[in-house]
Amino acid sequence: MAKQIYAMGEAINKLEEVNYEERSFTFKKEETNQVIKVYFETLHYREEGYGTILVYRDITKEYEVDQMKSEFVSTVSHELRTPLASVLGFTELMLNKPLKPERQTKYLQTIYNEAKRLTALINDFLDVQKMESGKQIYEKNMWKSFL
Repeated sequence: MAKQIYAMGEAINKLEEVNYEERSFTFKKEETNQVIKVYFETLHYREEGYGTILVYRDITKEYEVDQMKSEFVSTVSHELRTPLASVLGFTELMLNKPLKPERQTKYLQTIYNEAKRLTALINDFLDVQKMESGKQIYEKNMWKSFL
């Protein structure tokens, strides 16, 4: 019990932000890297407040997953931008500059390759989203080894 009371005192001293609408706050214990969410509610008796109840919950795993999602979205954004920039750049060149047929073919091949790459990236991203939501369907395929 003393350990919990100490943890609550530590939580109150390390407030990052208090959301009075949700009646909660979050803090991170530096020595253990735990992320703790504390909910609080004032106790009333005959319209007078006479205490506060605090409930704390370790949300470290949720916090880490949220961090990984943010990093993932950042990476995906960067990876999508690269082929899209190539497609736009080569298309603009072809529209605004007279080019020899072999140069046009080279640029069209680059546009085609980057469009395929972009499609693959988007499909991979959508597959990850399906897996996360539990909607991904897996098929069992039987194959024989040719040894």
